[in-house]
Amino acid sequence: MPAKKSPSMLADGMGMGMAFVQLLVNELVAQGGFEEMLHPLTSERGQQIIRQVAKLIIESGWRVPRTLVERLATEKSRNELGVSGDIRFIEWDKHFEWNSLDLKKAFGIPVFSFSYESGSPHQPVPFEISEQIVGKRIEYPLLVQWAGQPHVVVNLFVESDDLEIGKVFGGKLLNMSLAPAKYFDLER
Repeated sequence: MPAKKSPSMLADGMGMGMAFVQLLVNELVAQGGFEEMLHPLTSERGQQIIRQVAKLIIESGWRVPRTLVERLATEKSRNELGVSGDIRFIEWDKHFEWNSLDLKKAFGIPVFSFSYESGSPHQPVPFEISEQIVGKRIEYPLLVQWAGQPHVVVNLFVESDDLEIGKVFGGKLLNMSLAPAKYFDLER
């Protein structure tokens, strides 16, 4: 669903686009080419090169910015809850419901799910993970170590509503999902 863009967002996007084109021209000239070589890329003849550039960008190890995931999760929450939606739910989704976006489908990020709920197809939350959350001060983004690697908590359901960023959580985890932290740029 296309979102309405503010003039400042459009200007930022145009500025980024112009910066990209300038960097591309500079590199093209540095490698012995000419600015005019870019023009055919805007025609049907250039589509194959554009596809190759897009594939190269995707395979370059790009990490998903935290702010992008937060924005998309917030938009999804607002769309589902409506204009009068409770801000607490929207904020929760922004911080702890990243997988509502289907990270595997949207970004190719593997997600590992755990659950204590009866009838769930998922294993219970391993003690190795729960001991890093229950009885601990909740940081954001919420990172845990699992299988020797840092993971981001991308989906979290708890029994009570006492989980707050910056406070000690003493409740019970019902289910959660993790994604390897290496796929995210948590500083951006």
